Amino acid sequence: MSRTGFYWHERCFWHDQGAIGVFSAPGEFLQPQAASESPESKRRLKNILEVSGLIDELYVVKPPAATLDDLLRFHTPRYLDKLQAGGSSTRWQRRRLRTLHARQLGGGHAVRRVGCCRR
Repeated sequence: MSRTGFYWHERCFWHDQGAIGVFSAPGEFLQPQAASESPESKRRLKNILEVSGLIDELYVVKPPAATLDDLLRFHTPRYLDKLQAGGSSTRWQRRRLRTLHARQLGGGHAVRRVGCCRR
């Protein structure tokens, strides 16, 4: 019997986008605002699955983090070095150190999902 997979890891939610919107840069006349996307909406969905019992009907997977070779298939070494150092990934956002690990976990999820679909 095939089951629907649910790929998640709590640490995927542990990224810090900072307190500014996607299309605005900090400045004298810009009030800091919450990021346009938040881990809380995803965490809430996962919690609803748990309290409803629906999570028991899913194939829950917590794959390992993507390897450096996996990440280099999509990102440049310079970009990954910048993230590892906690530097900015875009001109609008500063990434925090644990954000790279959250991205590695997300990448690991993607690699595993593609592998499951290919079977």
